[in-house]
Amino acid sequence: MLGLLLAAAGLFPAPADGAGKAAPARPSILLIVIDDLGYSDLGAYGSEIRTPNIDALAKSGVRMTDFHAAAACSPARAMLLTGIDNHINGLGNLIMAENQRGQPGYEDRLNRRVVTVATLLREAGYRTFMAGKWDLGSERDARPEARGFQRSFAMLGSYPGSHFDLTPNPWTQGPAQEMFDGERSVAELPGDFFSTEFYADRIIEHLQSGDPGQPFFAYLAFSAVHWPLQAPLPLLDRYRGRYDQGYDQLRKERLARMRSLGIVGAQVRKLPENSGVPAWDDLPEEQRRFQVRSMEIYAAMLEHVDLSLGRLLNHLRDAGQWDNTTVLLLSDNGPAGVGYDAPALSEEYLAAFDNSLANLGRPGSLAIYGPGWAQASATPLRLFKHFTAEGGLRVPLIVSGSQVARANELHRGFVHITDIVPTLLELAGAEYPERYRGKALPPLRGKSLLPYLQGKAEGARGPDDALGFELAGHRGLRQGNWKISLIEPPRGSGAWQLFNLAEDLGEFNDLSAQEPERRAAMVALWERYAEEVNLILPEGPPAVR
Repeated sequence: MLGLLLAAAGLFPAPADGAGKAAPARPSILLIVIDDLGYSDLGAYGSEIRTPNIDALAKSGVRMTDFHAAAACSPARAMLLTGIDNHINGLGNLIMAENQRGQPGYEDRLNRRVVTVATLLREAGYRTFMAGKWDLGSERDARPEARGFQRSFAMLGSYPGSHFDLTPNPWTQGPAQEMFDGERSVAELPGDFFSTEFYADRIIEHLQSGDPGQPFFAYLAFSAVHWPLQAPLPLLDRYRGRYDQGYDQLRKERLARMRSLGIVGAQVRKLPENSGVPAWDDLPEEQRRFQVRSMEIYAAMLEHVDLSLGRLLNHLRDAGQWDNTTVLLLSDNGPAGVGYDAPALSEEYLAAFDNSLANLGRPGSLAIYGPGWAQASATPLRLFKHFTAEGGLRVPLIVSGSQVARANELHRGFVHITDIVPTLLELAGAEYPERYRGKALPPLRGKSLLPYLQGKAEGARGPDDALGFELAGHRGLRQGNWKISLIEPPRGSGAWQLFNLAEDLGEFNDLSAQEPERRAAMVALWERYAEEVNLILPEGPPAVR
């Protein structure tokens, strides 16, 4: 199969001008999430990594340059599928603090106060299916088939111990990571299993098994490129030598390409300090070799995502379904900056893996590329996953295909992950109800992007719209191009700061002293937000994964 993927690299074409634009009502929807993908990791956003199929989607549609997900995976996915703030829908934190555990909004699973977009689309006549990472609860009534998906193959947990097999991750209570094929627990995987390829295969199987005349909602949630960094053998040496110059130089190269593509403007003149990370030239030679190999594997892993996705997109084209399918591709949060010193990675757990340089990226290894490369993935932003700095929140979003009247366009307005549900519902002509099965539903938080995508509006949000967020005590609020941010120590000061992102994308210049009234007004808006969502700040140090 991988040989076919390699042979098909770049075969998915950008539709000709106007192709796929005048589609009938009720388009099919393909929603794709790449796990832990950084802002600059795709070719269409300035990367050197080969992603021709994703780049073709960008060329035929819209790239959002100011799209914000969440600072971590499960809160992001909960908002993506419900359109409701994660402090209401059950995933108020990535790992619940003791004072949060079991409180409303902190059930550590998608709760019954909310309904998923899959449920609403299914009831509107769509076929619904998913494959990949779920991360919204392992209880029976929290799994995909209880939350609107007619068919599913789901990795229930937050990340795999391996992309090749059922190796447990540090948080797994049982002997292996949990996977379910529909309602059936999976005890054994095929011998040639690799998560990326297998999940794409399952989506293709679901497409082939249904009525082609019935619109579908397909959710493809890759567990790549989340660590452990692994790739099929034919790709492992694809990037040999490409990263010998190190992460400091890579950040400079990517920034130059991002400027040339228009992703960032000329006002982005410098890069944030690589906080807590040694300069590349100060690393010992042995450590540099290990770091380079880890980044080579990361790049190969992402190219494999693109190859697998290209095969799926070609299937839609060959089956005559592309012209009536809208595709959305995004990341759930910024790149993972954890290292081998992460609290959950005990010496006992790590001892089970062969992390020799020769075995790195293969079965039985556990490669992590660490904060230096993560900061490069987030170029030109500050910090990465787990933090409410721009590097943890701002990620790619590409929308293409049916109903998208714009081609090869950059949208620079603020877009939030909760905007996806109202967009999908409007695409499908479906309503969001005030009540579901006798219970009142919280109102949707986001705004539909469809008028913009169809060329009828310039954006979904005005300059006065305010949107707050929080994860593990790190806080923030956006209002137009203005942002307040509070990052807890040691990465931050623990105090509110004020930034004008139109002029200061790297969050260098705290304008609190120059704009005290604006800062006070925005802090008041955040406090109102916290009250509205019944936010409970965690007590004790935050956990990361």
